[in-house]
Amino acid sequence: MPNLESMARHILYTKQFLNERFGIPYEKINQDFHPDTFGHSASVPEILSAGGIRYFYHCRGLDGEQLYRWRSPSGAEVLALNEPMWYNDSIRAMYLPLVPQFCNKYGIHDMMKIYGVGDHGGGPTRKDIEMILAMREWPLAPKMIFSTYGAYFSTIEPYRKNFPVITGELGPTFTGCYTSQSKIKMANRIAEDRLYMAEALTAFAVTRTGMPDFNIQFRSAWEKVLFNQFHDILPGSNVPESREHAMGAFEEALGSVMASSGAALRAFAQKIDTSMFETPDDPILSRSEGGGVGLNTDAAGRFRLPGTERGRGKTRLLHFFNPTRFDREGVLDATLWDWSGDPELMRAYDITGNPLPCTAIPSKTTWLDWNHTRTDILVKAKVPAFGYTTIRITEGEKDSFCFAALPPDPRVTYYEPLVMENELVRVQFNESDLSVSSYYDKRTGCDLLSKEGAYFVLHRERTLKGGSAWVEGVHKTPLNLNRQADVTLKEINLHTPLRQSLCYEIKYGKSKLEVTAQLSDDSAVLEFSVKCDWMETASPDDVPVLSFAAPLAYHTAVYRSDIQIGLLDRHSEIMHDSCSRNFYFAPNTGSMPGLLLLTDSKYGYRGFEDTLQVTLLRSSSNPDPYPELGVSHFRFGLSCEQDDAFALKAAGDLFVNRDLPYASNTAHTGLLPLTDRFIRLHGDALVTAVKVSEKKDGIVVRLASIYTDRESSVSLSLDGLRIAHAVDLAEQPLYSYDVKEETVTFTLKAGQTISLLLR
Repeated sequence: MPNLESMARHILYTKQFLNERFGIPYEKINQDFHPDTFGHSASVPEILSAGGIRYFYHCRGLDGEQLYRWRSPSGAEVLALNEPMWYNDSIRAMYLPLVPQFCNKYGIHDMMKIYGVGDHGGGPTRKDIEMILAMREWPLAPKMIFSTYGAYFSTIEPYRKNFPVITGELGPTFTGCYTSQSKIKMANRIAEDRLYMAEALTAFAVTRTGMPDFNIQFRSAWEKVLFNQFHDILPGSNVPESREHAMGAFEEALGSVMASSGAALRAFAQKIDTSMFETPDDPILSRSEGGGVGLNTDAAGRFRLPGTERGRGKTRLLHFFNPTRFDREGVLDATLWDWSGDPELMRAYDITGNPLPCTAIPSKTTWLDWNHTRTDILVKAKVPAFGYTTIRITEGEKDSFCFAALPPDPRVTYYEPLVMENELVRVQFNESDLSVSSYYDKRTGCDLLSKEGAYFVLHRERTLKGGSAWVEGVHKTPLNLNRQADVTLKEINLHTPLRQSLCYEIKYGKSKLEVTAQLSDDSAVLEFSVKCDWMETASPDDVPVLSFAAPLAYHTAVYRSDIQIGLLDRHSEIMHDSCSRNFYFAPNTGSMPGLLLLTDSKYGYRGFEDTLQVTLLRSSSNPDPYPELGVSHFRFGLSCEQDDAFALKAAGDLFVNRDLPYASNTAHTGLLPLTDRFIRLHGDALVTAVKVSEKKDGIVVRLASIYTDRESSVSLSLDGLRIAHAVDLAEQPLYSYDVKEETVTFTLKAGQTISLLLR
C-alpha cells in the first residue's frame, strides 16, 4: 500500500538515523527485515535495489521457496530468504532434521533460525539460549552458532546463482487489511500525496525565490507517516487507541504540509511581476485579506491548501500551480473572499488577455467564514506541468438586457431526464433509484455499463470468528442500496456552465449517504463525492461492507491495478479484494477504451464476472469492534480510457490532484513571469518526488518508468542546470550524466526507478 516515495523515505531516513546515531556507513545498511508484513508489491525488488539494499528477509506472501532471487522487470534483484519455519518462535529439537533437507535443496551449508518472544522475533529468552548451548553438545546435531542476519547472507551470497528467480508480487495475504480502518487508509493516501505537492512547491520556491527550505519539517512529517505504515497500523489490524494515535500523527504531518506550501505560494506571489494589472487599494472598503484561513483543510475539503485571500477589490489575480508530471487543461476551482462584483458579470482572462470560460457558484457563506463573504468560482484554463499560470478575475460590463413587460411565469412543470453530457461522454441516471444507468462514450459510440447500471451495494460478509480485520469472508446477500434503500433526490444542476451535478441521499437503517455526482467540461470522469454517516456494526461472524459496483457491458479477460511502478494484471477474483492505488481498470477488446474506476483514498478493489467494484467501508469487528462508526468522506469516479499505461497513470494522477493549489495576489513589480515551467520532461516516466536534497546542494528528482515491458528514452531540462548525478534512494552518489544545453538525457529501463541530483 505505501507508494514508491514512502518506500524510498523508509530507506533514506533509516540510513540517516543509523548513521547519525551509531556511525554506521550508508553502504553497510543493506538488509530489509519484514517478518510480519502482509504481502509485498511487485515493485519492491526494484525499489530496494535503488536504495542499496541487497538482502531481503520475510515470512509471509510465498509458498514453496525459501531462498530465491527476487527480480524486477529492469533486472535489478535482491537475495531473499523466506523464513523456513516461523519468525515468532522458540528453539526446538524438532527443527534439526530440517537443516540437511534445506541445505541439500539449495546447495549450501548453512541454515538460519530466528527466535524470540514478541511479535517480531524479539528478545531471546533464557530458555532459548540454554537450549542452544545444550544442543551444541549433541553429537549428531548440526553445528550451532549465535550470529547475525548479515553474516548469514554473506555466507550464502557465493551460491546466489543456485537459487531460483521469482518475479511479481508476493501474496496476497490478509486481504481484509486493504480496507479495514478506512480513516487510516485515507490518512496515508492523503499524506503521501500532499507531501509530494508540498516538497515540489518548496523546491521550486527555493530555486526561484530564495525561500528557505523546510527539510527538517519534511523529515519529521515523513517519519510520522512512515511510522503509521507499520504492519498493524496501516492495515487496520489495530485497537481503537492505535487509530487515534495514527490520526493525530497525520494531522501533525499535515501541519508541515500546510506551513511549507503556504510559505512557497506566498513567496511566489511576492516575486511574480503583476505590475501590468491594476488592483487599487481602498483600506476603508477592503476587508478581503486573510479571508479563508483554514478553508478546505478538513476531511470534507479533502485536506486541500486553503487558498487564503491576498487580493482585494473587483480585480483578483490568481496563480494556479501544477506540481505534477502532466499538463492540466480543464476546470479549476477557487474561492474569492469579499468580492464585491456582480456574480453574473464575472469575467476571467489569461495572461494574454484572452477570455476564459468562468462562472460563479452560488454563495455558501456560513458563520464559520467569520463575517467574510465567499464566492466560489470555476474557470477553465491551462496550467503547465511543473509550472504555474496566472488568471485575472474581474467584473465585466452587462451585455444583455431584458425588456419583457412581465416577469417569466412558467405554468407547466417539466420533468427532464437526469442526463449529464459534454463533448466526451453522456451519463444517464435512473430516475427512480439514481443509479448510473448509462455511461456512453461519444467518441466510440459505446456504452461501457451493462443494463444493470452502476450502484452502491451493501454486503453482509460471513467471516470466521475473530480476526475479521485481517481476513475477509464471503460476500452474502448483496443489497442494491440505490434500488432497495430509501433514495431521495436533493438537488439538480444539469444546465450549469462548466460543471453539471446532482445530489441525492440514501438512507439505510440508521446510516445515511449524501452523494454528489458531477461531470466537468472536457472531462470523461463522472465523479462521486460522498459524505457517509455510517452506523452499521459487525458481529464476530457478520461484517457489513459498503461498496460501489460497476457491471461492464463487455467482457474483460484481466483487471489492471495501479502499483508503485507500472501496472499489474490480476485475474477475476470474487472471493477477496485486491490492492491497487489510484485506479482499477477493465481492458476492453481491441482498441476500444475500457472502464476505469478511480479513487483518492481507497485500496481495496475487486474485479469479478465483468464487474468493477471498490470497497468504500468495511466494518470489521476484531480487534476494534467499531472501526467505522461516524462520518466519513470519500471520492471515487468512473471514466473511460485507452488500454495504455501512460494514459491510465495520467488519468489517475489527474483525479488525485484535481484541486490545484493557488495563490491570490495584487499588482506589484517582480522578477518572475506570469507563467513558467520549472521542469521540462519528455519520455515515458513518472515523477514521484521533487525535493531539496538532504545536503541542500541541489534538487532531487525521482523518476519511475511507466512501462514494465519496454525501455524509454527520457530527457529532463531545468533552467540553469549544469551538473546531474544519479544517486541512490539515500542520495548517495552513483555516477554522473552529461548535461547539454541545460538538459540531461538517459534511458530508463523497463520498470526502473532513477533518482537525479540536479545542480
